[in-house]
This record gives sequence, C-alpha cells and structure tokens, in this order.
Amino acid sequence: HVMLGSRTHIALFKSADVIPENDLQVKLDGLVVNGETIVDVPETVELEHDGNVISFYYSAMQYDPAMKLSYRYRLEGYDDSWINVGTAMRTNFAGLKRGKYKFVVSVRNSTGKWSENELEYSFRVKPSPWLSWPALLVYIIISIILLAVLLNLVLRLRANSQQLQQAEYEKLLNDSLAKEKTDFFTNISHEYRTPLSLIY
Repeated sequence: HVMLGSRTHIALFKSADVIPENDLQVKLDGLVVNGETIVDVPETVELEHDGNVISFYYSAMQYDPAMKLSYRYRLEGYDDSWINVGTAMRTNFAGLKRGKYKFVVSVRNSTGKWSENELEYSFRVKPSPWLSWPALLVYIIISIILLAVLLNLVLRLRANSQQLQQAEYEKLLNDSLAKEKTDFFTNISHEYRTPLSLIY
C-alpha cells in the first residue's frame, strides 16, 4: 500500500489498483464533426454525404511523465491496415464514401508492447439523396415507364410499317388488276374492230 497525504485529504493506493503499463486503455476525448466540437461523444455519429469531415481526439492515461506513448489507428470499412501516428493524439478523415466505418486506436507503451485494450468507435456516412433507397425506387419506376413507352413506340412503328407495306401491296395489286382489265378490254375491242374493218 502507498499512502499520500495533503492538508485536507489522505489517499491510499493498493498495488492492485494501479493499471499495468501494458494494459493501457485509449479513451476518446472528443470529436469534431464538420467543424463542430462534440465533447460528450454519442455512441455513434451519422455524417452527411457532402459534409463528412470528422476528427478524433484520443489519449491514454499514463502515470510516468517520462514514458512516451505512441499510437496507431485503422479505419475499418476504408482501410484495414494499421497506420502508426507516433505521439499524435488526433486523426482526421474527409471525403469518405457512404457506408459504415469503425475507427480503432491502439496505444504502445515504452517497452514497445501494443495494448490489447483498443478504442473502437463506429460511425456511418449517409448516402447522397440521389442514391438513397427512395431515389433508387423512383429511378426504377421512371426506367420501367420509359421502357414501356419505348416498347409501345416500337410496336406502333412496326404495326404502321406493316400497314404501309400492306397498303403498298394492295395498291400494286389493284394497279396490276386495272392494267389487266384495260388490256383485256383493249384486246376485245381490237378483236371486234378487225372484222368490222374488213366489212367496210
């Protein structure tokens, strides 16, 4: 046991209460979302598609001021590999695409061992309004309507083309019949004229 005293208080520490150096835990101190500082960090954050700038501030408690802690992070859903940032206790992200992300931070003590107590914070970037489910549903409905109109137009053009071909065929047939009638009557009248011209 360690006992410390001041003018008004006495503090008693048990060795079991002191966190070992290799069990350091990273705490999330604050968030800055699109320039707005959030000190009381909610369980999760939803970012808009066009204003998705987020900064994480984090730290780990250390009892030895001479001990230098170093940090690493990864953003699951974007890049699962660890990025070492040294003693920096802030990480920024901007321009993330829609989806779910998990920000993970780990701390390394002076002996070089990474703590198993990682900070994890999940957040989501909303899709743009023109890529949301209602917008996609409207696009599908408009596409179906346009496809139906186009199909109707093609069927009408095909029917008109067939009617035009039928009309041309009937006209050719009528012209051919009319020519044959004319030729027939011309030949008959010629046959009648020939004997009459002999009589005269």
